[in-house]
Amino acid sequence: MAVALLGGIRMAGLSCPEDLAVIGVDDTPMATLSVPALSTIRVPLKAMADDLVRRTLIEFGETPSTDGPPTSDQLQVIVRQSA
Repeated sequence: MAVALLGGIRMAGLSCPEDLAVIGVDDTPMATLSVPALSTIRVPLKAMADDLVRRTLIEFGETPSTDGPPTSDQLQVIVRQSA
């Protein structure tokens, strides 16, 4: 969605980040290829999935073998040109 928004900004005759800053939320490979390169938040999907499995096992009375939940420091802001 954020990459499409960059295109819409250009079509409206505006520029990013001068007129409007944009930041994405999943750090897809396309983020580095967009113009301008999209700033984004890298989300630790594997750690989040592991935590969901761990919590589900606990709910069913099992003892999980995975670590605890992901910490907030696992979210990373990747600053590029769009913000």
